[in-house]
Amino acid sequence: MMTRSRAVVALCAVTTAMSACDSTTTGSPSDGGDTSMAGGSGSPSTGGTHGSTGGSSGSPTGGHPGGTGSVTGGRGGNDTAGGAAGQPGLDGGTGGQGHSPAGGTGGGAAAGGAGASTADGGQAGDGGQAGGDGGQAGDDGGQPAREFGYIAARFGGLLTCSINLANGAATQLGSAFNPPRSSPLAIAVHPSQKFVFVAYLNFQDNLNLINTYPIASNGTLLTGDSLSVSTPDGVGGIALEPQGHFAYAIGGKAIYVYRIDSDTGALTPVGDPLLVGSPPDHVAPTFIAADPSGRFVYASPGFGTGVFGYRIERAGSAPGALTELAGSPFTIPGLPEGASVFGGAIAITPNGRFLYTSGAGRLSAFAIDADDADATGALNPIAGSPFSLVVESDAPAPNVAIDPQGGHLYATQFHSGAALHGFGITPDSGALAKLEEPIDVAGPYSVAIDPSGHFLYVPNDGNTLTGYAIAPTGVLTDPQQFQFGGFEAKMVFAIVP
Repeated sequence: MMTRSRAVVALCAVTTAMSACDSTTTGSPSDGGDTSMAGGSGSPSTGGTHGSTGGSSGSPTGGHPGGTGSVTGGRGGNDTAGGAAGQPGLDGGTGGQGHSPAGGTGGGAAAGGAGASTADGGQAGDGGQAGGDGGQAGDDGGQPAREFGYIAARFGGLLTCSINLANGAATQLGSAFNPPRSSPLAIAVHPSQKFVFVAYLNFQDNLNLINTYPIASNGTLLTGDSLSVSTPDGVGGIALEPQGHFAYAIGGKAIYVYRIDSDTGALTPVGDPLLVGSPPDHVAPTFIAADPSGRFVYASPGFGTGVFGYRIERAGSAPGALTELAGSPFTIPGLPEGASVFGGAIAITPNGRFLYTSGAGRLSAFAIDADDADATGALNPIAGSPFSLVVESDAPAPNVAIDPQGGHLYATQFHSGAALHGFGITPDSGALAKLEEPIDVAGPYSVAIDPSGHFLYVPNDGNTLTGYAIAPTGVLTDPQQFQFGGFEAKMVFAIVP
């Protein structure tokens, strides 16, 4: 199995950013709208999906301007009492959104004020007043949220499963789907929770596509209503700007930028493909991720010694275009003489302060210069990095994930053994501390954490999915095995009202 996976790397050498990406946006579903970094990019499920804690505190400086407001007004919350009130913001920080079935507010800052807003929305949530045990009833009546997982397996197709928020059980819905003679390489969920993007390689006609699938009211994908855009190269990774305006895909030796139609999910190219690295020796990126503030994008190289960083342009003739950051690529310290980084997943904490990558099987950590409006996005190594030397998976595998609260990181070890590692994240420094001894898992290709932050899933390289409950301490408990999945599988989630 390991020999097969290494061989496939040479075929695709590209990756998907989900996990994570997809799960490291401000205003995460599990915490009532964590606006400590950007003032609120409230997802439709903001407010908590399992009676979880309300909004976390604002940043010490009040946070950056807010992002796009919630599309649905913040539905979510499965416990009738709602989540507990959020911690006070030190100097502002947006109140949480979302309602429990009984109408209690799932978030709300206990003492913090509303974060700054922008033309995109991003104001304090409309979920009612904050309260010590859930607060007042909100505007939309508080319908319960439902959670679904979507698995794209290079060898196995695209499938949907429902997630039981009481115990984490995953149940497959219908059969796996695949266009004829095609293989899914990457997957991402739009922040509005309305669309799923899947990149395909047609191995017979050499046709490369990114398909947009609407999410039906029952959580399944409307594959018959898909929209497609062709790409010159097979796309193995998709990262979405957290407000959902732009998509970034990697293929060949380039990053492709797309504008997203908020109504249909259709993708429109922005400018020419951005070649990665310096000419004439451009490199093939293998993983891409956008930071939660919506200001920066980071990519790991096929072969190289560092992580490439880019700024998302908001003005000018091509909004969404990328400009490489000064100092990029940012060197991974401690590499042996003459060694190169081969791929590696990227995960960024929800507050946008720390970045972690598994390139070359080393769990390297960086602090991101992201504290104010003049932030450069530069990466600075964290003392003690690397924190592991055995977290290698295939280059395209999203094998590092951070929980929505930003307190714990998990990484799979697929090549030199087979295990799942857990770490606590030190809030001030970003340093990692081992939670427990590695857990043995058969073929742990990638790892994903659901939006509630209560469950972790490992898509195994053998048509199975392993699930765990995440204790408040970060320790993993109650393992379950589900008999579906696929080889080289990657998993993302959506919340459906």
